Amino acid sequence: RFYSISSSPQAHPGEIHATVAVVRFKKENGQGPVHNGVCSTWIESLKPGDMIPCSVRHAHSFHMPEDPSLPVIMVGPGTGIAPFRSFWQQRLFEKKNKLTNKVKDKGKNQRPTTLSKDKNSTWGPLTLYFGCRSSEHDDIYKHETSHAMREGGLDTVYTAFSREPNVPKTYVQDLIKKNASEIYDMLVNKGGHFFVCGDVSMADDVHTSLENALEAEGKQHDNDTKDFVQNMKNNGIYHEDIFGITLRTKETTDRARQKRGTLASGSSFEAAAVTGQK
Repeated sequence: RFYSISSSPQAHPGEIHATVAVVRFKKENGQGPVHNGVCSTWIESLKPGDMIPCSVRHAHSFHMPEDPSLPVIMVGPGTGIAPFRSFWQQRLFEKKNKLTNKVKDKGKNQRPTTLSKDKNSTWGPLTLYFGCRSSEHDDIYKHETSHAMREGGLDTVYTAFSREPNVPKTYVQDLIKKNASEIYDMLVNKGGHFFVCGDVSMADDVHTSLENALEAEGKQHDNDTKDFVQNMKNNGIYHEDIFGITLRTKETTDRARQKRGTLASGSSFEAAAVTGQK
């Protein structure tokens, strides 16, 4: 099983953090017996000091932009927040140590290295869109995000709750529609980067919501907006870390042909459960 790494290697050297939801589900339209996820249930059973057989997989296309002045929009409902935790940790580390991500362009697969800079940096805004069922039980990093906002690691956090008592059901797609003007300014006018992490169904919905928001705000034709978003993907400005059982075969094949050897997901590690399954 692959899990997105949810910690900055510079903020937590020698450590790998993971944000794992224990999978439990029923088949037969919810009427069948309870099934437990093999790897997540095994991880839940571990005790401090237990060994986890794992390996790290690097991705060269899912990291903050090399130019730290560019706006960054992060969309991660549920455990999709995992890689973005590493983003705000990295930004906090850089600000604390007066560092900035800046390297010369050595090709599309060049991974940024953190280097010191003499003059003060201009930091672009980091905006997080997070979604979960309820604030009491599922907003697991609310204390961290609050701290990050106070210290400058995050600029804005928008949260959508789908099962909050006495609150209308809201999803991240609704927030994208609501904040169309702000998103348009960050992406179109300021050349910001857009990141999505989560299951494939949500990622498709977010993609559609973004197209609709940009079309409405920019008064553009539908085809123009679709071309703009596709160009964002082609130019490494729209980033996806997607998990789920649904495979978008054509898109995956085309991308593999265009960028052989380039991973489309975020940095992750693969944990093998004691059953030997992966």
